[in-house]
Amino acid sequence: MCVLVSLGHEMHDFVAEWADRVGGATVQGQLFDINGLYPGLKLATTLAMETQRGTSSLGRSSSDVGACMEVLGEVWRMRDFTEERCKIFMEALDEYEDCAAADPEPHPYRRTIAQVSLTSCAT
Repeated sequence: MCVLVSLGHEMHDFVAEWADRVGGATVQGQLFDINGLYPGLKLATTLAMETQRGTSSLGRSSSDVGACMEVLGEVWRMRDFTEERCKIFMEALDEYEDCAAADPEPHPYRRTIAQVSLTSCAT
C-alpha cells in the first residue's frame, strides 16, 4: 500500500498501528489543492487520458493541467494481513477521507492501484 502521509500527521500513527513502513516512494502525477483544505493526486495515466479527451475532470482545459512530476509518498506493508483486516483498515481510511459508503457523492478521492518506485527500503 502506498500512502501520502507524513510523520507527525494525525493519520501517521493510525497507519503505523496497522503496518510497517517499507520506505519512501515516488509516483508520476500532479498534486492539486482541493478546496484549499488538502492535496489530491492525479496520476500521470489519468492526466494523459484527459489530454486525449481535451478536458480535465477539475473543469480546466487540458492545456492548464501542467507537467507531471515525481510525487513523494511512502509504501507500507500491512502486518498480519487478512482480507478482513484489510477491509477494516481501508474502511477507516475511507471514513477519514470522506469517501465511506455513507458519505455523499461525488467523493473527493478515488482509490486506485498505481505503480510506484521505491526510493529506499527497510530491511
